[in-house]
Amino acid sequence: MPKIPSTPVQASDSELLFDVAESAARRGAAGRAAGAVARVRALARDSERNRRCFVSVCTGRVLAAAFESLAAAGKAGVLEDVPAALVCMMPLDEEAARVLASSMGSLVTIAKHGSLLGRLNAVLAIKEAVSRDGAFVDLADDKVDEVVDALLVIIKALICLQDTKVAMVATYHLASSDERVAARVVWRLWILHTYTACIFDWV
Repeated sequence: MPKIPSTPVQASDSELLFDVAESAARRGAAGRAAGAVARVRALARDSERNRRCFVSVCTGRVLAAAFESLAAAGKAGVLEDVPAALVCMMPLDEEAARVLASSMGSLVTIAKHGSLLGRLNAVLAIKEAVSRDGAFVDLADDKVDEVVDALLVIIKALICLQDTKVAMVATYHLASSDERVAARVVWRLWILHTYTACIFDWV
């Protein structure tokens, strides 16, 4: 029997998106933003109908912009909440992925140091961002290296199979994006391989 959503999205729930955008940009309202984001996520997870309703009104863009605002304000305590909601809106459209890519440093931090679920959501968000055409054209080499390193750490750690698969797909998209980025991916892979070989030789 199909699940009957207990909390269908209503027209009034569109106010949630304004609440997310406004509170994320307002100083001292990070807690309110987290609450609104959690509400969006809960509704989207409740039914496919709800999820499609949110996707149709570009909720991915709103959440990506909220993540950008919260990251710029240094609100690390609530940052994991936004990728958790963004996952429900995937695949993201081009604009949402572009905005998300501008906060790549914060996504990398969560991917490296977040909770287990937080790391998975961050890696999924990174995959969406790097899958966009031209995503890394404007990124400096050191920023590209940060993203690659975070993905390689996840692949090498083998903590979660889903994390590993998503990180591998994201790394593939990185290597396929353009020649400069592909060269950085190969370089970081070589460094990781050499470092690991040296450790085993020393042991």
